[in-house]
Amino acid sequence: MTTKQFNETLRNIKNAEYFDLFFNEYYPQIIKISMYLYHDYQDARDVAQEIFKYLLTHEIKNYIENPKSWLFALCKYNGLKLFKKEIEINENTNYYQPIYEFLSLEIRNALQKLNDDERDLIVLIWFYGYLIEEISEILHKSYHAIAKKHERIKKKLKNILSI
Repeated sequence: MTTKQFNETLRNIKNAEYFDLFFNEYYPQIIKISMYLYHDYQDARDVAQEIFKYLLTHEIKNYIENPKSWLFALCKYNGLKLFKKEIEINENTNYYQPIYEFLSLEIRNALQKLNDDERDLIVLIWFYGYLIEEISEILHKSYHAIAKKHERIKKKLKNILSI
């Protein structure tokens, strides 16, 4: 499945046909990634279930450039969340490092041009699946402030990537 097809399928996942297509294509990969991360088949199935539940209840608005790294980050985040090893959001956490090796060189270079706060916000939203509402609550900042910062960072990334 191409990146374009992946994103189209993801946007329409609530449609049974698209769900079946996505499930058939990516469920085995999600299980493999989760087995690698958590070393237990039942845990891997639980993570996969959480991911599909998330995909059916949330709208993915961002274009996913690297589906494999996005799936890896989704498996990692959902497993941590599921097994009560929450990703703690604070100024001392490096959210970028666990996904670094799974990003394309172009995306890595673009993210490196952002400052730490900008990179963390993008990684938390795009790769770990945090909602702006969740980040604003955790960081004790207004939704509007986080959303506006997110928009500024997206524009900055577009300029860096010359999109």
